[in-house]
Amino acid sequence: MLKDDLQLLFRVRRDKAPQDILAAIDRSAKVNGPGDLIRCAGCGEILYDVSSPETLAEHGPHRERASEQRRFRCS
Repeated sequence: MLKDDLQLLFRVRRDKAPQDILAAIDRSAKVNGPGDLIRCAGCGEILYDVSSPETLAEHGPHRERASEQRRFRCS
């Protein structure tokens, strides 16, 4: 009896967990608001998806040039 009740309780909690996590993310997003915009280090364009292949192809060289300039400034 107790074992069955506990299994049911854990099953209900496990099924509800993704909903709770998504609700917590939504609450956090509403409280914190949008984050800072990510800009390309070379051209200053706003980047919306920094990991997309198109973005990397276009702005990857900018990032490499900017990192080289920082490296030379620091040495």
